[in-house]
Amino acid sequence: MPSEAFSRFVSSLELDYDRWHDGEGYDLEALGNIEQCERGDAAHLLAQRKPTWREIEALAAIDIPPAFMAIERALRDSRSIDTRLAAARHSTTLESWASRSIRCSLARFGTSLATTVARAPS
Repeated sequence: MPSEAFSRFVSSLELDYDRWHDGEGYDLEALGNIEQCERGDAAHLLAQRKPTWREIEALAAIDIPPAFMAIERALRDSRSIDTRLAAARHSTTLESWASRSIRCSLARFGTSLATTVARAPS
């Protein structure tokens, strides 16, 4: 039987229009209180969804390897720039992502854009 915290977290995955419109995330407090043995289940639930900043935020809070693998997939595969940026903030390979972005900019647009990307403040 799932813990109360796990049930609360799962319930928070259902967003109504008002919660979506107001930019509310999932119940990270409940997620932080789930049992250790439920973390894999929570990561699996989130990894099966189309990733948005909400999934990325929750996956990062779970803090187990499968959650970080899902974040890396979102960083690599998502078509949404907002999702990719959220994933980059929580990525364990952010430095490799940044260097790959600079190389791609250089190949596509020449040195001026690549230099701009490299010098951008963090």
